[in-house]
Amino acid sequence: MAVGTSGGKVAAEKPNPTIFLKACELLKVKPEDAVHVWDDRRNDIWGASDAGCDAWLWGSDVHCFKEMQVARRIGVHV
Repeated sequence: MAVGTSGGKVAAEKPNPTIFLKACELLKVKPEDAVHVWDDRRNDIWGASDAGCDAWLWGSDVHCFKEMQVARRIGVHV
């Protein structure tokens, strides 16, 4: 995964935390307010955590987005 910018790609790939920080910047959210859910411990969990984001492993920490913990964390009412 690489985050695109108007000047091209970020010179980083997962698990480098730079990619997650750039995604947060583009989405205008603070890393501590972001939750990254994906299925690769090394690339997704470690990288997002190093950037200061919450990071949950799909199939282990999270099984569906309707789970109350996930819904509350991202502000969705189920």
